[in-house]
Amino acid sequence: MLGVAIALSVLYGGLCLAAFRHVRPETKREQVRLILALSPWWPLYNELYDETAQARSFRRVGVLILIATVVSYLLAFCGGN
Repeated sequence: MLGVAIALSVLYGGLCLAAFRHVRPETKREQVRLILALSPWWPLYNELYDETAQARSFRRVGVLILIATVVSYLLAFCGGN
């Protein structure tokens, strides 16, 4: 299960970088909002991204992968195996 969690983490990081390419220009000028776009909770800040990113559903997919990753790590470390 740990291998699945690690693979999901890598996928989540790649999706974060892909979504970061679609950060609104005004967001790139504000350092605090820019940090939010690169934080582990980036899919929860949909207003930071342009319409292209929203149309590609980066947020929805990111939230699903985040949940699956957290569950995988919990099962790997607390699953009782």
